[in-house]
Amino acid sequence: MRALFPILLLTLTPLAAAQAPARPSRPPAAALMRTTPAALAGRLGPATGREAGWRLHGPDVALKLRDGHVARLRVRVAAGQRCEEVVRREGFAHAGPPLRRHRACEWPGISLRHRLDRARRFGARLDLAEGVLEVWRR
Repeated sequence: MRALFPILLLTLTPLAAAQAPARPSRPPAAALMRTTPAALAGRLGPATGREAGWRLHGPDVALKLRDGHVARLRVRVAAGQRCEEVVRREGFAHAGPPLRRHRACEWPGISLRHRLDRARRFGARLDLAEGVLEVWRR
């Protein structure tokens, strides 16, 4: 019996890996919101441009800085995911249920129910049509 266990484990591991959702190549949004501007270059690479006050880091990340913190962050997410899945994958494990709009889900953070994090430091809006998650510091 001892010899069968490693074979069974090796057989199941590729199947489980194939079914797991793909991880983004960038850090999760929750980690980026807690990162200092000095550490952003190490995590995202240098800024690739600026547009209307937003610092662009490639095609998937845009952010605004204020008082030495990331104040707003926009990240592109994969389409076809449920709102709750997106925010959990982006590092907000304790997110409550969103306010559902026609084309978006929102976590305004103004009540205990519709919050993104326990401390209610952040709010967010997921645009389902564009696949963009915007997170802001409250």
